[in-house]
Amino acid sequence: MKKFLYGIGLSVVFALAAAPFMPGTATATSTSPSASSSSAPAWTPNYKDCATDKGWFVNEDETSRKPEATATGLKFVNNQLIHHKADLKVDDLEPGTYTANVTPNQPSFFSVEVRDASTGAYGTLRWTPGANLWSITIGPDASKPTVTPGTFSGGDPAALLEGKVTKWGAFTSATKVVTFGVGYTNSPGDGVATVVRRVMFQGKTYDLACTKPVQPSASASSKAPSASSSSPAVVPAGQDSLPVTGSKTWWFVGGGVTLLCVGIVLCLVGTRKIRATRPPRFIA
Repeated sequence: MKKFLYGIGLSVVFALAAAPFMPGTATATSTSPSASSSSAPAWTPNYKDCATDKGWFVNEDETSRKPEATATGLKFVNNQLIHHKADLKVDDLEPGTYTANVTPNQPSFFSVEVRDASTGAYGTLRWTPGANLWSITIGPDASKPTVTPGTFSGGDPAALLEGKVTKWGAFTSATKVVTFGVGYTNSPGDGVATVVRRVMFQGKTYDLACTKPVQPSASASSKAPSASSSSPAVVPAGQDSLPVTGSKTWWFVGGGVTLLCVGIVLCLVGTRKIRATRPPRFIA
C-alpha cells in the first residue's frame, strides 16, 4: 500500500509535468471593436459647390442677388444674376446661349461685362436674341460732361462701344470682355423663376447642374485584409503563439495545480512510510 501511494503520486507529478509537451490545440479569439458608422449629414445643393467652385460669382455690390443652387441648375428670380470670368477682345465676341426650364421674361437674359484697362471704362452689354442686337446703358454723371448717357443698341459690339464714354472713362480698341453670364437686371427686378441648366459661350458649354462633389474614397483601404479576425486560430500547444484564454482556462489550470499538490503529498506520505518501515541499520 505504501509503494502503491508512492507510485500514484509520482505518476500524477510526471503526467502534469509532461502535459505542456503533449500534442494539442489551443484556441484564441480576438475581438475587434465594432466600428460605429455615424451616418453623414445629407448633402444638399449649395452656392459654394454649385457656383463658386465652378468659377461662377457675383460682384461685390451684387451679393444679395445670388441665384439659388438646385440639383438641376441655378434658379433665378426677380433681379438675380451670375457671372463667369472671360478674357477676349470685343471684336471676337459672339452671343452666348443657355437652356432653362422656363423662358425668362427678360429677353436680354445673357450679358457680358466689358472693361478698358487703359481708361477704366466699364459697362454691360446685353444680348437680345430675337432682335439679334447688343445693347448698353450708360448712366449720366453731371460732374463729367463728356459722359454719353443713354441706351444704345447695335449688331456689332465693337462698333456699338466706339465713341461711348462712361463715368469711369471712354471705351477704346483696348476694351475687352472680362465676364459673361446670365440673369435679370436690377430694374425692374420682376424676373420670373427659371432654372438654368447650362450656358454656352465661345464654343464651350458650362453645366450648372449640381451633384454631390466626389470625395476621396476609402474603398482601397477597406479591401485590404484585416489584421484582426474574430475567427478562432488553431495553434499547437507548447509553442510561442496565441495564449489560451477564457474562463474555462482557469478551471483547467486550477484543476492541474490541485492534482499536482495531491501528487506531491502522496509522494511525501509514501516516502515517509517506506522510510519508517525500513529495519535499522547496524554498524559493526
